[in-house]
Amino acid sequence: MTPILLFSFLLVSVTNVCCNAFSTTRKQVYVKMDAGENFVSLKLPSALPISLKKPTRINQNVEILTRAQSSIGMPWKESIDQVQELTFMPFWNHQIDFMKCHLTDLKMVDVCDRGKTQDFSLAISKGVRMGNLCFSSEEFRKIRMTYYDAGKQTQVFNSLWYPDPKYNLPVLGIDLLQFAGGKRNLVVIDFQPIQEKDDQAPKFAHKEYDHFLKPIRDGFPSLQGKMSARFYDEL
Repeated sequence: MTPILLFSFLLVSVTNVCCNAFSTTRKQVYVKMDAGENFVSLKLPSALPISLKKPTRINQNVEILTRAQSSIGMPWKESIDQVQELTFMPFWNHQIDFMKCHLTDLKMVDVCDRGKTQDFSLAISKGVRMGNLCFSSEEFRKIRMTYYDAGKQTQVFNSLWYPDPKYNLPVLGIDLLQFAGGKRNLVVIDFQPIQEKDDQAPKFAHKEYDHFLKPIRDGFPSLQGKMSARFYDEL
């Protein structure tokens, strides 16, 4: 699956992500390895066993993601103040489920300083905790996801997706912020080009991707409000 399709999956709400590898009928057995891959139709004389293994790639991704989450106690079940709902934890879980099924050669990347002397994957102080995970795959050179939990005061989910340079695609940034127990909310989803084909016209680099992004944007009219200069400049 190309990064363009992956971006579309991320921005469209999906209630259930299906990871089943096999489905059967009386006449034929269809084996589907994953989204984006071809069907292989096999005619078998007898029924398949009830218990069948899922594709190796998904099994590997599940193992990596489970180990990564366990290292910081994720997924958290309650807020640090034990009162506030973890507003954006469903988005965290959705991204984990998405990566299980749709990424190739997934690897966990250390979250630390350049000298690798300090680990930033989990930070906890009085009334605040922050969890960070970082990954890479064949499609993305870096995927970073962060959850910031300060109880009723602040809830934040941040996710950054850096495509492999060979695709010449923009960085996907997702910021979901809630303040004062839900009285104030801010949602930002943006694509930032990182490679320019024409150094003389850097402001027009986004036009190369507009025809991919416009149908996604048009599907969410309630999220098309004018940006406030208090947070971001209008470009």
